[in-house]
This record gives sequence, C-alpha cells and structure tokens, in this order.
Amino acid sequence: MNTGAKARLEIRFHDGNVITFGGNTDVSIAEFHHGEGDEGTHATLKLLDGAFHAIVANLLDTRRKMDFKVQTPLGVIGVRGTRFWG
Repeated sequence: MNTGAKARLEIRFHDGNVITFGGNTDVSIAEFHHGEGDEGTHATLKLLDGAFHAIVANLLDTRRKMDFKVQTPLGVIGVRGTRFWG
C-alpha cells in the first residue's frame, strides 16, 4: 500500500489493534493469520518508507496471543501490547 503526501490510512482489526500510516508511506502486509482461541493472531508488516502509529491491544489478556512484527530496511520490531510510533 502507498499513501499520498497528505494522506493517512488507518487499519482497524476486530480484536482492537489499530495501525495508522502517515503520508508518503510504502508498506505491505507480509503475513496475517487470525487464529481462534489459543492459536492467536500473527501479523508481519514490511515498511519500506514512511511512518506509522500502532496500538497493539491485549497486553493484559493472556488468553489471546498476538504476535505483531514490523520489518524495516534497518531491522525488525516485535511488539506485545503497547502503542508506539515507528
């Protein structure tokens, strides 16, 4: 996905996770799997350029697993329940 200079894209997942991408962002969804019950959700984004804000929910809900990663040209961010800008 690519956003324009003054654009913003927000993706809201049904489990409460939210990712907002800023202008001039180039990102793709490398992996996404929503499992039921104990299986949990697994998501990996590839961010080539731009900025994003993520709210990764379920920090205190140990019954639901969330594996959220962002790959960039410089490294990988792995997150478990927080909000952050990248």
